[in-house]
Amino acid sequence: MPYTDSRIKSGEFRHVAELVKPYGPSQSTFGDLSLANYSPVRTFRCSINSIQGKDVLAANQFSDEITHVIACRYRTDIFSTDQVWFQGAGTYVRQFQILYVLNPDERNKKLYLLCVEINQSTQRKVTGASGDLE
Repeated sequence: MPYTDSRIKSGEFRHVAELVKPYGPSQSTFGDLSLANYSPVRTFRCSINSIQGKDVLAANQFSDEITHVIACRYRTDIFSTDQVWFQGAGTYVRQFQILYVLNPDERNKKLYLLCVEINQSTQRKVTGASGDLE
């Protein structure tokens, strides 16, 4: 069984991000998904890395959509239905939808969140039964 180094180095978690959870119904009466019903829960420190090269091949074993890996300290309140919001140096807030939560070696020290970045075009809501975009 391979050993994963789960030691946390000083300065590894250099980003401050916000964990947001969905609230209310996830579908409207018309059956469309509502992506805007999220509520901030807490801020936490993490590292956000885009995956490249052979990491893409390994990540594609889970899903074809994974674009980023977010590492953070172990928490019990992070689930695959949550999102992570990060505001970098500019004013643009980046949103990441968590697809998978990995606990390496089940040591409860570090979590890896396999995420897809959500841009503004995927945040549009589908309205009515016709499927037209707003």
